[in-house]
Amino acid sequence: SSTTLTWSNETATKYQILMQYGTPGAWQYYWTWTTTTPSFTVWPQTHGKSFRWRVRALNASGWGSWSAWAQFYFP
Repeated sequence: SSTTLTWSNETATKYQILMQYGTPGAWQYYWTWTTTTPSFTVWPQTHGKSFRWRVRALNASGWGSWSAWAQFYFP
């Protein structure tokens, strides 16, 4: 099973996605990816967990701020 994360930014050339798993107050680092497209499919190796992720974009001015966290549950 997989899930696809999506976002939008019209001026970016690259994105970083940061993902953590666990529960509020006990989040653990899962992975950071870099991609050139405004979506990314992940296949979490840890089932039965909540995940949260955020993204930031790179353009001619440099890296932007991280987005707010979004969450999903992976059965």
